[in-house]
Amino acid sequence: MDKERLNELEELLLKQYAEEKQEQAKGAGRIAILERALEMIEWVKKNISRIGSD
Repeated sequence: MDKERLNELEELLLKQYAEEKQEQAKGAGRIAILERALEMIEWVKKNISRIGSD
């Protein structure tokens, strides 16, 4: 394997790595949104009696 081929392989791997990191960041954002939604549901469940009486 020559140096040019190694450079091509490195470039390909770096591109794949960047794409995976981007997907991971998107996933983290989705998880944060879901966690917040679950927190809101828990809050509503705990406070539903007060919400209805306002």
